[in-house]
Amino acid sequence: MKFRLLIAAILVSTPVVAFAQSNQMEVFERADANRDGLITLAEFKAARTRQFDRFDRNGDGAISQADVGRIAQFRPEIGQRLNMLIQTADANHDRRVTKPEFAASPAPLFERADVNRDGVVDKAELAVLRQALDNER
Repeated sequence: MKFRLLIAAILVSTPVVAFAQSNQMEVFERADANRDGLITLAEFKAARTRQFDRFDRNGDGAISQADVGRIAQFRPEIGQRLNMLIQTADANHDRRVTKPEFAASPAPLFERADVNRDGVVDKAELAVLRQALDNER
């Protein structure tokens, strides 16, 4: 249920989509750890998790409202995305997302890119995703 809500929120919220698109496309570009031209869900999530510290602005080991407030002041679209992340990835409902929770959270953009549902995004699927995201802007 949470996964469906996350997808719906991402697809409906234009400012959040714009940030998510650029940010996640960066993750895709850095995710191919073994340079085979294929990105697995594990590679994608590992690359995304490496960005955790960027969002944990106060360095307390979790993404929380304290981090959102600082970012939202200057980049409201990022603040919206972080609020959505906290709502969907907070497995123990303490209003904080730890690195393990972040790593285990859904990857809706990967799922969208993996058109044939084989658990791998190839160059053709990535090109289709990039074009679709460009068309949505």
